[in-house]
Amino acid sequence: MPLNAELLRAINQYLEVRPSASSDRLLIGQRGEFTRIAINKLLEKYSKQMLLEYTVTPHMARHTAFTMMIKNGTDIKTVQQIAGHSSAHVTYKFYIASTAEDTQNAVNNLPI
Repeated sequence: MPLNAELLRAINQYLEVRPSASSDRLLIGQRGEFTRIAINKLLEKYSKQMLLEYTVTPHMARHTAFTMMIKNGTDIKTVQQIAGHSSAHVTYKFYIASTAEDTQNAVNNLPI
């Protein structure tokens, strides 16, 4: 997956301070590789600390990132490739969602 320069800098800074490991996994804790369960528990903990009404999940972060790409003008084929979807139809089905705000903006932009 391609990464932008800011994220690459953050990853490199993290790699300088993370515990050394023989694993090629990015996220390593004091007790070894982070499991999927451990990551979800951390996100739940931080979601509660931030007083969010919901728990952030890796899937939610993925969905938000791809939705933002599309809303910011990235074409559906590029998002499909980054997401690893088999077709643009799959990407369209999951990430092209009209929100109430989108609907109101469309109506507001009518030349009447």
